[in-house]
This record gives sequence, structure tokens and C-alpha cells, in this order.
Amino acid sequence: MNFAGMNYLAIVVAAIAAFAFGAAWYGALSKPWIRAARLDPSSKSAPPLAPLLATSFVCELVMA
Repeated sequence: MNFAGMNYLAIVVAAIAAFAFGAAWYGALSKPWIRAARLDPSSKSAPPLAPLLATSFVCELVMA
């Protein structure tokens, strides 16, 4: 899948790998961070998750 000198399959795979690594990293460190920041995890003031994840993945594609 080389077009214009870029391998688009490699770009998508790299973005997916970076997204998965970031999810695992922040998933493992979220509870200690919440405790250190003295946040209440039961509060309902969390932003909507879908736009954040979509923006994150688009950024991963740009960086890949």
C-alpha cells in the first residue's frame, strides 16, 4: 500500500499501536494519578469520552 512514497498501512498500524500503548499506560496509572491529584472519582463532571478518544487517535495518525 505505497502511495506517494508513504506506506499507509504502516501509518495506520503505528497509530493503532501508539493508541493501544497509551491506553494501557494511562489505564495502569490512572488510579495513582487520581489519588495524587486529590480528585473525587465518583464525581460526574467528566467530559464526554468519544470526542477525546477520536481526537487522540487523529493526533496519533498525524504523528505516525
